[in-house]
Amino acid sequence: SMFSAASVLVAAQRPDLVAGLVLAGPFVRDQPVSKVMALAMRAALLRPWGLAAWLAYYTSSHPGRRPADFGEYRAALKTSLRRAPYWKAFVATTRQTTHAPVEQYLDAVTAPALVVMGSRDRDFKDPVAEANFVAERLRGDLLLVEGAGHYAMAEYPEVVNRRVLAFATAVFGA
Repeated sequence: SMFSAASVLVAAQRPDLVAGLVLAGPFVRDQPVSKVMALAMRAALLRPWGLAAWLAYYTSSHPGRRPADFGEYRAALKTSLRRAPYWKAFVATTRQTTHAPVEQYLDAVTAPALVVMGSRDRDFKDPVAEANFVAERLRGDLLLVEGAGHYAMAEYPEVVNRRVLAFATAVFGA
């Protein structure tokens, strides 16, 4: 989701390097967040409770069907983020990342695009409206996965993979 911003920048600035874009839960502009909510997020990620708070949020980001390996993946994520440098980098990402500069490049992208969004993605106030905004600005296609959260590709891989493969076939040929 966060890599979507970088992908859009590359596609706009170096179209010769990008044949097509598949953007999942894409952050390509800053989402409105109240000062109170921003402060609450900062507090939630403080030690010693920060990791537990993040894992709870991560779990809630799968409101549809959790993947079969969800427990194993979540345990590996927890182990990884327990390492101080990893946690520090993760928290810095939540505090210092801005997608504001990316929005101005959306119209410059000429590569075909597929936007994948879960209809219940908690990272967006209105995920359906955000998905439509991104798809329209990129003149791309939209796959809205009903009932999925931020990780639609993990919750409903049979839906997402089928559409991504069809997109890739259209972009690259058989």
